[in-house]
Amino acid sequence: MSEIKVGFKTTKGRKDTVTISSEATILEFKEKIAEKMTDAPVANQRLIFKGRVLKDGDKLSKHNIVEDCTVIVIVKAPKPKKN
Repeated sequence: MSEIKVGFKTTKGRKDTVTISSEATILEFKEKIAEKMTDAPVANQRLIFKGRVLKDGDKLSKHNIVEDCTVIVIVKAPKPKKN
């Protein structure tokens, strides 16, 4: 397993990178993003790469996400609490 640097950017223009295993799952990638973006918990993230919504159980390699790729992060608003 090799480590790769993968970029991400939000729809609000924020950009950053994370270093992660090339065999990591999308969920693990979301967890790394959440470490850098404390206002984007994993449950509120939707990741898009090459026009496809990425599923948590898939591996980065399934979507050909390699070194220096950039993934779009959409942060959904938290669901309102019901009283």
